[in-house]
Amino acid sequence: MVGCERDEYQATAVEIDEERPDDEAQPSDFDDARDRSDQFTMTVNGADIEVGNQAEVHLQLVPGPDLKINLEFPWAIEFDEVDALKYGATRLGSDAMDLQDERATIPVTITAGEPGDYEVTARADFSVCNDDRCDILRDEPLSFMVRAR
Repeated sequence: MVGCERDEYQATAVEIDEERPDDEAQPSDFDDARDRSDQFTMTVNGADIEVGNQAEVHLQLVPGPDLKINLEFPWAIEFDEVDALKYGATRLGSDAMDLQDERATIPVTITAGEPGDYEVTARADFSVCNDDRCDILRDEPLSFMVRAR
């Protein structure tokens, strides 16, 4: 695939503005309303779970128009802790996912300790490509809601 060699994508240092007062509110990456629909869309299946029972929620990442899942990239996702939720694993790699050209399905095993609506946040490394470009997304913030009853 064109442009998918890992060496081409190096981290860039970011300068921190130390002039900013500490009490100034900082937006979270999860509050950022970035539109990534040209790269991917995410859907969630099975997000209504029963308290005390282990459930499997499926995240599906669908590549944007004229793109496909980069099957050669080492996909990874790491879930942040959420009070009252327990994960089967907090970090998943490519081997735990169903990666196909048209979609990536990520199974997330969750057990809820008490009823409620919970926001699950994660950071993912993944890639979508076509013959002309390869988009590498690192530490991409993802979030979805789980309702425990």
